[in-house]
Amino acid sequence: MRTHRFIAMSLLASVVLGCMNEELAGGKLAKISISNSVEFGSVHSAFMKEYKEEDSLNLFHEGKTTAVRNEGIVNMAAPQFDV
Repeated sequence: MRTHRFIAMSLLASVVLGCMNEELAGGKLAKISISNSVEFGSVHSAFMKEYKEEDSLNLFHEGKTTAVRNEGIVNMAAPQFDV
């Protein structure tokens, strides 16, 4: 259960960090792609899952727009997934 919670929080953090720019092509989120992370600071292009359905995109958009940035020094681990 703890692992699932960590994975979900990692995905949400990846979405928030990866989608800081509100200006997208056409002003709408078109697709979310997820892959296993290879190294910190790069995106692995062999996607294991892609979301194009409006309900899924709305869920990712809600997570991105309602996230709150915490100030301070963060001790980050390497990500498990790229979004």
